[in-house]
Amino acid sequence: MPEKKRAGKSTAAPRSKKAAKKGGKFARFHDALLDLRSQMAAQIRSLSASSLTSNKQAGEELADVGSDDFMRDTELALMGEEEQRLDLIERALQRIEEGSYGICQDCNGTIAVARLEAKPYANYCVNCMAARETQAGLYRK
Repeated sequence: MPEKKRAGKSTAAPRSKKAAKKGGKFARFHDALLDLRSQMAAQIRSLSASSLTSNKQAGEELADVGSDDFMRDTELALMGEEEQRLDLIERALQRIEEGSYGICQDCNGTIAVARLEAKPYANYCVNCMAARETQAGLYRK
């Protein structure tokens, strides 16, 4: 059944013909990843602009300076995490192009569609991710 077009303009980035052809059944994930990439890039630019500038004035209270330093450190850590997520998104887009998207990088099994819907840049199926988290001590049964 063909999709109905919504009124107004779409905010999704246009998909290349090559990606549409190669993405096939993963075309919707390709579009979602492009949207995520755009959002992440904007957020990184915003964090970068705010965290790399200093508003400190001579004679400020030490508590204020400490609070500013804490906020800047927190923003820089968040920016690093966002850059890692952006890298995962880029690699997922590359896997769509290569035809290996949706395949677990540990067991070569299929990553469940529900997992890809929740996290379109997932590299591992739920079982392999749980095993990795258990191994790293992040997950307890």
